[in-house]
Amino acid sequence: MVRHKDAMAPDQGRSDGAQRAPRVTVSDGRVVLSGQLLIDNVAALPRRFERADSIDMTDVTRLDTAGAWYVADMQQRLATGSDGAPIAVTGADTVQEQLLDAVRSNMPPKDAAIH
Repeated sequence: MVRHKDAMAPDQGRSDGAQRAPRVTVSDGRVVLSGQLLIDNVAALPRRFERADSIDMTDVTRLDTAGAWYVADMQQRLATGSDGAPIAVTGADTVQEQLLDAVRSNMPPKDAAIH
């Protein structure tokens, strides 16, 4: 049996009652994300990083649309801040990757003007 990490809305509680605050660390050129990336907590997470060539989601236990937007926006910002090379996202399970793809396809272009 394959066990997927939760990629559900924040109001759908976990059966084990686990609550894990999100963490963001930078290690060896990687932004490492862990815990629950949800609408209730992503606004408090850092948005700017010196330099990184990948984003590791291996330890992300829950992800909603706001969390996916945070990851996709970070990926776009890191690519813009570097030489423009794509920034890899690793460790996301299939459901999380599908949510990330949906969010990425609906983000405004990075050079779009904000009115």
